[in-house]
Amino acid sequence: SFTENIFLKKEVLPDLITGKLLSGTGLSNPLKSFAHLEKLHLKAEEVAGGYLISGSLPAVSNIGPHQAFAFVADQGKEEKIMGFVYCDTLGITLRERVGFIGVNGSATYSVTFDEVFIPEEQMISREVDNFIKKIRGYFLAYQIPLAFGLITASIEMMEKLEQKHQQNNINRFLPIQSDQLRKKYNQLRLQLSKAISQDALDWNELTNLRLKSGYVTLEAVQSAMLHHGGGAYVKPSVTER
Repeated sequence: SFTENIFLKKEVLPDLITGKLLSGTGLSNPLKSFAHLEKLHLKAEEVAGGYLISGSLPAVSNIGPHQAFAFVADQGKEEKIMGFVYCDTLGITLRERVGFIGVNGSATYSVTFDEVFIPEEQMISREVDNFIKKIRGYFLAYQIPLAFGLITASIEMMEKLEQKHQQNNINRFLPIQSDQLRKKYNQLRLQLSKAISQDALDWNELTNLRLKSGYVTLEAVQSAMLHHGGGAYVKPSVTER
């Protein structure tokens, strides 16, 4: 919605909001490049009516055939463009990435661009440096609830075990209990609610919150495995996943 492209706002955004068109972000590599951790993997060449995009993205999640995603490409001379591409566009090759630990449901693909033509009407921004600064906080804020889902699933599993073994609950001797994790989860959720209610999202606040959420997630899933006992290490148990 931050783009000034009227076509995308009127013709594409409504389908994204309703779910008629499914789409991923494709911004992992660009955000890492802006943090000077990677170089942009995509190159752009301006041609009549749009751009030709070439290069490969090793992993784009939440996409698939007949879907779409956003991308950032280097045009040279420190100029970058951000565009919107459909996965079925001529010159796009998708290769499904599988074999992950626990995230095979993330619909992750490697994507190769072979001189893919992106028309002007699919350009999100030509002032990418400033545009990224506007959207990166929201990008990060959308990731944090992924941690919340894992934390709550772990807590619920621990609580079920507590109810099941009320008479002989040896798990009560373990150092981390479900009520401790729920307290931490509630604090994180409150912090996120406050952070996203501001007119301007604070990047430093969100990065710290994302980091804390990651550590609490590790604590939660490891504790859930200990509470579940030997069954946690059996494939394909819920805790193993």
